[in-house]
Amino acid sequence: MSVDPLETRFIARNWKEYLTETVENLEVLAWVWRELTGPESKRLGKKVVIAGFLKTLFAIGQAWPLIRVFDGLVSRDVRAIVLNLGLVAAAWLLHQFFQYLWMAYRETMIGHNITRRDERLTELFFEKSLGQHQAESGNLSVGAMEKGKTKVDNLQEMLLFSGLSAVLDLLVVFIFIWVLSPVAGLMMALLLTLLVVSALFLNRRCIEVCTPIEIDFSRLNRERHTRWQHIERVKSTGMERQELERLTMWSRDIFRRDLAFWLDYFITRVNLRGLVEKITLLTITCYGVARVWQGDWTVGMLYPLFSWCAMFANNLWQLSAIEHQINWAMPSVKQMMTALKLEPAIKDKPDAMEYPVDASPRIEFIGVGHTYAAGTLEDEKSSKPTKPVLTNVSFTIEPGEKVALLGASGAGKTTLERLIQRHMDPERGTILVDGHDLRDYTLTSWIAALGYIPQHAQIFDGTIRYNLLYGLTEEERKNVTDEILWDMMRKLHIDFGERLTDGLETKVGQNGIRLSGGEAQRLIIGAAAMRRPRFMIIDEATSHLDSTTEKGVQKGLREVLTEDVGALIIAHRLSTVRDICSKFIVLKSSDQVLNGDPQIEAISASFEELYLISPTFRQLVRDQELSFNIKKAQLVNDLSYTEN
Repeated sequence: MSVDPLETRFIARNWKEYLTETVENLEVLAWVWRELTGPESKRLGKKVVIAGFLKTLFAIGQAWPLIRVFDGLVSRDVRAIVLNLGLVAAAWLLHQFFQYLWMAYRETMIGHNITRRDERLTELFFEKSLGQHQAESGNLSVGAMEKGKTKVDNLQEMLLFSGLSAVLDLLVVFIFIWVLSPVAGLMMALLLTLLVVSALFLNRRCIEVCTPIEIDFSRLNRERHTRWQHIERVKSTGMERQELERLTMWSRDIFRRDLAFWLDYFITRVNLRGLVEKITLLTITCYGVARVWQGDWTVGMLYPLFSWCAMFANNLWQLSAIEHQINWAMPSVKQMMTALKLEPAIKDKPDAMEYPVDASPRIEFIGVGHTYAAGTLEDEKSSKPTKPVLTNVSFTIEPGEKVALLGASGAGKTTLERLIQRHMDPERGTILVDGHDLRDYTLTSWIAALGYIPQHAQIFDGTIRYNLLYGLTEEERKNVTDEILWDMMRKLHIDFGERLTDGLETKVGQNGIRLSGGEAQRLIIGAAAMRRPRFMIIDEATSHLDSTTEKGVQKGLREVLTEDVGALIIAHRLSTVRDICSKFIVLKSSDQVLNGDPQIEAISASFEELYLISPTFRQLVRDQELSFNIKKAQLVNDLSYTEN
């Protein structure tokens, strides 16, 4: 589940911490600019700033000729009126021209940003190893990435549409006010200081008070969505009224707390700040009127004085709102950034070899041990190692050999499967492939040699054909005819009868929603087989199938697992592997391993021998209520002993 960034948000307790957080926010924005903005966007960004500056310059500067228009009206100077009206018209036209350029550059930049952002986020997300995705599932989750991406989009639009304009307007108009009247400029500087300090104070207070409210609101939404998603359970237990009352009371409590803050605190102080602004503007206006009355200024000077000061004050409010929105967006963007800045755990060596295309691998585990670390990205300093999940594991899978991995839940079977796929590298020991350390091969070439069938099928929205051919190169897809696909589908019982309304082009829906669990599992088995791997990793592949279909799929798997294709099959149901595998490995739990003893309890070519030598296997037999001919098992054991 994705971690809600609000729940881990640091809330500043004083000004020092608030300013420190502000610096961190600027660093996050710098990361977004550096990582998610391409060269073309940066080039366009300069044009946006220049066009925006000129747009603002002519929008504000048109007040200069208007001064003379107003003065011309007072003095009845027609020539001055006409000439300066022409200058006003020219300023408006130039403003409109640069505004067009500003909007065109801005929209183009946004388009480039979206393309670059999606490309870079996907690249950074994909480069992390599967082990990292599993260990950091709360941060490297689709939900966390989507929240971060949405907030980046919101920040981009806010900064490019309103933020940049507000900053440019403030800068240009502040210069113009100082040129017009240093006294007015000084008063605007004092107003700026007051509003900045009050904005920082109010925004800090908003974060402090509203963050817990937002967390509670987020939890309420998750709770409500969960009840909507599981409506069958709610209604089948008659809980509609109780859930409605509970969620309604929760919602009203949040609304009461939220409204109390905004009415009793925030709105009062914002209006006091607005009153100070109005008093300042009135004071400046009175100052201008006095200058006109004393004959130091013409009447026309009052227009830019008042309009520029009002524009300055309005843009101060705009910047305050922008700072507030940046603060609210930061937790999600920070969470995304922290996860994506992780160095990929699995990297190819500079001199890594390509694994041969047609080789059938010999895989050897030598004293392999592995421990998963506790803790998350948010709490790295307090992370403590947990108990080892693998301890001193050694075994060999010969080329073309089909090996079953047996053991109770939590014994480390899935970890072994992940190590072969290099989701992560073992902390201790070595994995050899054809005599070379697995890390000596490029990850891409090794993955190309593998076929993986997970316990839970992952089906893409699309057609039967698309899902079967997923994982093949474009060239390989061209060589796969419909006859080959239908032959594979018949072998693995992927012919779903009436559900195949459009044959290979039948849509399966998002996550394979139009298929049953068994049909989805068979489809993913077919997709793995179509890659024609040299080694297959099968994790409880038939767990969703009925016994009749399971037998058919097992028959198909035996045909797919040809003599030169090796396999490691993880199975809880012993019947799944009995007729497919020629070697059976039993893992006991690492908790049962003492003094560094091997974790593998037994290796045998038959169930009968395992029954005699492996307590763990005997327990699995009893749990699944399988029957064994003990005499036959004893005979197998005696023969094995005689041969030795």
